[in-house]
Amino acid sequence: MLFAVHALLATLWGPAHAAEPTPRVSEATRGADPARGEQLYAANCTACHGAQADGRGPAAVALTPRPTDFTRAASWKGRSDTEMASLVRAGRPGTSMTAFPHLSEAEAADIVAWLRTRVAAPSAGEK
Repeated sequence: MLFAVHALLATLWGPAHAAEPTPRVSEATRGADPARGEQLYAANCTACHGAQADGRGPAAVALTPRPTDFTRAASWKGRSDTEMASLVRAGRPGTSMTAFPHLSEAEAADIVAWLRTRVAAPSAGEK
């Protein structure tokens, strides 16, 4: 089945995107709970990243650089779920992305699993 998905993606988006489909499930989010991730996201992330995960939260206007728009496939390019979950817990130096060390690894993985459900297909300019 994986081969069929790979072939379909290669047909639709070309070989470059076939190697990295969106969403990409990794060990970090395998078994994660997107429903719980949605609740955790709402409680911890919406002020900056917005309720739709589009980077347009109420605090976003005051932040430089602006919060990531997780609905854009380009925001995920080259980033594993493990890396994304680590960023949730540790923050991102040089940005306004603060650390959330109170979240467990499983909770961070749940948030990433929910965020993956928000990703739109790549636009023509992102292919």
